[in-house]
Amino acid sequence: MKPTGKHEEGKAMRFTIRVLLFVLCWISPAWGQSAVKDRSFAGRVGHYITTHKTVLVLDTLIVFAQAADAASSVHCQHVSPQGCIERNSLLGPHPSPAAAWGLSMGYASSLVAANHLWWWATGKWNEKDLRPLMGMWVAPVAVFQVFNVKDNVDGTEYLENRQVHLPRVRLPHYRP
Repeated sequence: MKPTGKHEEGKAMRFTIRVLLFVLCWISPAWGQSAVKDRSFAGRVGHYITTHKTVLVLDTLIVFAQAADAASSVHCQHVSPQGCIERNSLLGPHPSPAAAWGLSMGYASSLVAANHLWWWATGKWNEKDLRPLMGMWVAPVAVFQVFNVKDNVDGTEYLENRQVHLPRVRLPHYRP
Protein backbone atom coordinates (compact mmCIF):
# COMPACT_ATOMS: atom_id res chain seq x y z
CA MET A 1 0.00 0.00 0.00
CA LYS A 2 1.56 3.28 -1.04
CA PRO A 3 1.38 6.24 1.32
CA THR A 4 -1.07 8.95 0.41
CA GLY A 5 -0.12 12.59 0.29
CA LYS A 6 -1.91 15.52 1.86
CA HIS A 7 -3.52 16.41 -1.46
CA GLU A 8 -5.04 12.94 -1.89
CA GLU A 9 -6.30 12.88 1.70
CA GLY A 10 -7.89 16.30 1.20
CA LYS A 11 -9.65 15.10 -1.95
CA ALA A 12 -11.00 12.05 -0.12
CA MET A 13 -12.26 14.20 2.77
CA ARG A 14 -13.97 16.67 0.42
CA PHE A 15 -15.62 13.78 -1.43
CA THR A 16 -16.88 12.27 1.83
CA ILE A 17 -18.31 15.58 3.01
CA ARG A 18 -20.05 16.12 -0.34
CA VAL A 19 -21.61 12.65 -0.22
CA LEU A 20 -22.85 13.18 3.34
CA LEU A 21 -24.33 16.58 2.50
CA PHE A 22 -25.97 15.15 -0.63
CA VAL A 23 -27.56 12.33 1.36
CA LEU A 24 -28.67 14.70 4.11
CA CYS A 25 -30.22 17.22 1.71
CA TRP A 26 -31.94 14.72 -0.58
CA ILE A 27 -33.58 12.38 1.89
CA SER A 28 -37.00 11.59 0.49
CA PRO A 29 -39.81 13.68 1.97
CA ALA A 30 -42.02 10.61 1.63
CA TRP A 31 -39.76 8.84 4.13
CA GLY A 32 -40.39 11.65 6.62
CA GLN A 33 -44.14 11.58 6.03
CA SER A 34 -44.32 7.86 6.58
CA ALA A 35 -42.30 8.36 9.74
CA VAL A 36 -45.02 10.60 11.17
CA LYS A 37 -47.38 7.63 11.27
CA ASP A 38 -44.63 5.25 12.42
CA ARG A 39 -44.00 6.00 16.10
CA SER A 40 -40.99 3.68 16.39
CA PHE A 41 -37.64 5.17 17.27
CA ALA A 42 -36.36 4.85 13.69
CA GLY A 43 -39.54 6.46 12.39
CA ARG A 44 -39.23 9.42 14.73
CA VAL A 45 -35.54 9.89 13.87
CA GLY A 46 -36.37 9.80 10.15
CA HIS A 47 -39.11 12.37 10.64
CA TYR A 48 -36.77 14.63 12.62
CA ILE A 49 -34.05 14.45 9.98
CA THR A 50 -36.39 15.25 7.11
CA THR A 51 -38.05 18.16 8.91
CA HIS A 52 -34.93 19.71 10.44
CA LYS A 53 -32.40 19.62 7.57
CA THR A 54 -31.41 23.27 7.84
CA VAL A 55 -30.67 23.22 11.53
CA LEU A 56 -28.78 19.91 11.26
CA VAL A 57 -26.56 21.19 8.44
CA LEU A 58 -25.79 24.37 10.40
CA ASP A 59 -25.06 22.33 13.53
CA THR A 60 -22.68 20.14 11.56
CA LEU A 61 -20.93 23.18 10.15
CA ILE A 62 -20.44 24.67 13.61
CA VAL A 63 -19.14 21.44 15.15
CA PHE A 64 -16.73 20.78 12.25
CA ALA A 65 -15.41 24.35 12.35
CA GLN A 66 -14.80 24.25 16.09
CA ALA A 67 -13.27 20.75 15.91
CA ALA A 68 -10.87 21.86 13.17
CA ASP A 69 -9.77 24.79 15.33
CA ALA A 70 -9.20 22.60 18.38
CA ALA A 71 -7.36 19.93 16.39
CA SER A 72 -5.07 22.41 14.65
CA SER A 73 -4.29 24.19 17.94
CA VAL A 74 -3.51 20.95 19.77
CA HIS A 75 -1.35 19.72 16.87
CA CYS A 76 0.63 22.96 16.86
CA GLN A 77 1.19 22.66 20.62
CA HIS A 78 2.53 19.12 20.11
CA VAL A 79 4.87 20.17 17.29
CA SER A 80 6.43 23.09 19.13
CA PRO A 81 5.26 23.90 22.64
CA GLN A 82 7.46 26.99 22.85
CA GLY A 83 6.77 28.18 19.29
CA CYS A 84 2.99 27.83 19.44
CA ILE A 85 1.21 30.25 21.70
CA GLU A 86 -2.55 30.19 22.08
CA ARG A 87 -4.14 33.61 21.57
CA ASN A 88 -7.35 32.83 23.45
CA SER A 89 -7.03 34.48 26.85
CA LEU A 90 -9.41 31.94 28.44
CA LEU A 91 -6.99 29.09 27.73
CA GLY A 92 -3.65 30.68 28.51
CA PRO A 93 -0.53 30.52 26.32
CA HIS A 94 -0.01 26.71 26.46
CA PRO A 95 -3.31 24.90 27.13
CA SER A 96 -3.69 21.18 27.56
CA PRO A 97 -5.47 19.26 24.79
CA ALA A 98 -8.43 18.71 27.12
CA ALA A 99 -8.75 22.44 27.77
CA ALA A 100 -8.56 23.31 24.06
CA TRP A 101 -11.11 20.66 23.07
CA GLY A 102 -13.34 21.43 26.05
CA LEU A 103 -13.59 25.14 25.29
CA SER A 104 -14.06 24.54 21.57
CA MET A 105 -16.78 21.92 21.99
CA GLY A 106 -18.44 23.97 24.75
CA TYR A 107 -18.66 26.90 22.37
CA ALA A 108 -19.99 24.61 19.61
CA SER A 109 -22.61 23.09 21.91
CA SER A 110 -23.84 26.54 22.97
CA LEU A 111 -24.29 27.53 19.31
CA VAL A 112 -26.06 24.23 18.57
CA ALA A 113 -28.39 24.90 21.51
CA ALA A 114 -29.03 28.43 20.20
CA ASN A 115 -29.83 27.01 16.76
CA HIS A 116 -32.35 24.54 18.17
CA LEU A 117 -33.89 27.13 20.46
CA TRP A 118 -34.33 29.48 17.50
CA TRP A 119 -35.82 26.64 15.41
CA TRP A 120 -38.28 25.79 18.17
CA ALA A 121 -39.23 29.43 18.83
CA THR A 122 -39.85 30.25 15.16
CA GLY A 123 -41.98 27.12 14.78
CA LYS A 124 -43.99 27.86 17.92
CA TRP A 125 -44.99 31.34 16.78
CA ASN A 126 -45.50 30.33 13.11
CA GLU A 127 -42.65 32.50 11.87
CA LYS A 128 -40.84 29.79 9.96
CA ASP A 129 -39.59 32.30 7.38
CA LEU A 130 -37.23 33.62 10.10
CA ARG A 131 -35.44 30.27 10.43
CA PRO A 132 -32.72 31.06 7.84
CA LEU A 133 -31.54 33.88 10.12
CA MET A 134 -29.63 31.20 12.06
CA GLY A 135 -27.00 31.62 9.37
CA MET A 136 -26.31 35.10 10.71
CA TRP A 137 -24.44 33.68 13.70
CA VAL A 138 -23.25 30.45 12.09
CA ALA A 139 -21.63 31.96 8.98
CA PRO A 140 -19.30 34.42 10.77
CA VAL A 141 -18.07 31.70 13.12
CA ALA A 142 -17.43 29.28 10.24
CA VAL A 143 -15.64 31.90 8.12
CA PHE A 144 -13.52 33.03 11.07
CA GLN A 145 -12.54 29.43 11.81
CA VAL A 146 -11.48 28.87 8.19
CA PHE A 147 -8.92 31.66 8.50
CA ASN A 148 -8.00 30.67 12.04
CA VAL A 149 -7.33 27.04 11.11
CA LYS A 150 -5.35 28.13 8.02
CA ASP A 151 -3.21 30.34 10.27
CA ASN A 152 -2.69 27.44 12.70
CA VAL A 153 -1.71 25.05 9.91
CA ASP A 154 0.66 27.56 8.29
CA GLY A 155 2.30 28.26 11.64
CA THR A 156 2.66 24.56 12.38
CA GLU A 157 4.24 23.85 8.98
CA TYR A 158 6.66 26.74 9.47
CA LEU A 159 7.67 25.45 12.89
CA GLU A 160 8.05 21.87 11.57
CA ASN A 161 10.29 23.03 8.70
CA ARG A 162 12.30 25.23 11.03
CA GLN A 163 12.94 22.35 13.42
CA VAL A 164 14.07 20.06 10.60
CA HIS A 165 16.56 22.53 9.11
CA LEU A 166 18.10 23.87 12.30
CA PRO A 167 21.11 21.97 13.60
CA ARG A 168 20.94 20.71 17.13
CA VAL A 169 23.08 22.91 19.33
CA ARG A 170 24.48 21.66 22.58
CA LEU A 171 24.41 24.27 25.28
CA PRO A 172 27.32 24.31 27.70
CA HIS A 173 26.57 23.35 31.25
CA TYR A 174 27.20 26.14 33.70
CA ARG A 175 28.49 25.44 37.15
CA PRO A 176 28.48 28.17 39.72
